[in-house]
Amino acid sequence: MFQIDRYIFRQLFIAFSLVTICLVLIIWLSRSLRFIDYIVNRGVSLSLFGYLTSLLLPSLLYVIFPLTLFTAILFTYNRISNDSELVVSFAAGISPMKIARPALMLAGIVTVFAYFLSLYLIPVSYRTFKDLQFEIRNNFSITLLEEGTFSEVAPDITVYVRERKSNGELAGILVQDNTNEQKPVTIIAQSGAVVETAAGPRILVVKGHRQERDKATNKLSLLYFDEYTLDLNQTEEYTGGRWHEPRERFLRSLLSPGTSNHNDIKYRQELIAEGHARLVNPLYNLSFA
Repeated sequence: MFQIDRYIFRQLFIAFSLVTICLVLIIWLSRSLRFIDYIVNRGVSLSLFGYLTSLLLPSLLYVIFPLTLFTAILFTYNRISNDSELVVSFAAGISPMKIARPALMLAGIVTVFAYFLSLYLIPVSYRTFKDLQFEIRNNFSITLLEEGTFSEVAPDITVYVRERKSNGELAGILVQDNTNEQKPVTIIAQSGAVVETAAGPRILVVKGHRQERDKATNKLSLLYFDEYTLDLNQTEEYTGGRWHEPRERFLRSLLSPGTSNHNDIKYRQELIAEGHARLVNPLYNLSFA
């Protein structure tokens, strides 16, 4: 590489790095505010919050690379033009193609890295992000029940705990389950505790009763119990395995969706389109350059 190439490439790389860092920080901070609820209402630690939001960085880099590359090239060549460095280079017999070569080299490097993000790092980071987000929404909502507060631990399921003791025991439990609108269920128990199972956390309640009202017949069923286990994670992900979204999948599973899952069949065209986008979008870096 000639000295002029090294000089222009260094200026381009510095400008590209600074613009990318500034833009990533601005977008990352704005998107992180959407997850403040995890700290305020779900008791997530700052370290876990930082790890969760950092998993968004590969997708942010992938999206803004063409824009920051374009901005860096425009800024750098405009600056050296205003400083008359281009005039001196042309007078020395350097062709416009040689002047453009550092920008094309940087675009090629960014394109290769964008393919690495597209084909490997984004699926890995986004799948980890969705798994961690799912765990926080479901596990933390039960294990971090606050005393004296009505907490919605799952859609249409509200839990109230009068007291949470230091050993983890719960006292004065009320559960309102409206998952079946025609047969709402109310459970009242003296005490209980959170227990971990292979299918997720459960609440074991002791000495209470279960009321179920059939709205069709207006009948009330009453069941007294000594011990009763509350299954509060009545979501598709726990019962049938969480379906992986297109952004969580690698290229092979996108271009050849399976036929065993009804969601794979339903969203087959979207999956294939995402696979094509993974192959095409990194080329924006070259075209913008």
